[in-house]
Amino acid sequence: MTAMMPVTDPVITQVEGSCFAISATTGDLRADSLDGLYCDDTRVVSGWRLLVDGRPPEPLSAQLETPYQATFLGRRDVVLVERRRFVGNGMREDLVLRNLGREDLPCKVSYELVVDFADMFSVRGGKPAPLGEVVWRGSPCWPKPSLRAGTAVRGSARTA
Repeated sequence: MTAMMPVTDPVITQVEGSCFAISATTGDLRADSLDGLYCDDTRVVSGWRLLVDGRPPEPLSAQLETPYQATFLGRRDVVLVERRRFVGNGMREDLVLRNLGREDLPCKVSYELVVDFADMFSVRGGKPAPLGEVVWRGSPCWPKPSLRAGTAVRGSARTA
């Protein structure tokens, strides 16, 4: 008998079409769990962790707005962290940082990304089996000439 991976903490599940995401109520996808972004029975993202100044934000709340959209609020000192996630043909996360203090406050924002392109049923069985080689390309993009910036990350799998 195969050991199943336990669901130990509350989760948020978003779904649209053949894609769904399971995440912690912090908004992070925990690589050592069932969390992830799944499309067509394949987990395409197994870990997605936000860090502000090298540390995860303190979670405040999580709300499933629609079956495919969720909002996660957190804070790092006097900075309010808002993550809006949309799941559909993949996943998009919009990040807004609000300085609630009276002085300028520079901060470093980073994401940790883990991919495995594992078959969904092997993940559920506790032994994620990658379907092939993982190739990632990241490219910065600036949708507007303002203070907003973005990054597009696309992945593909080559079957073995």
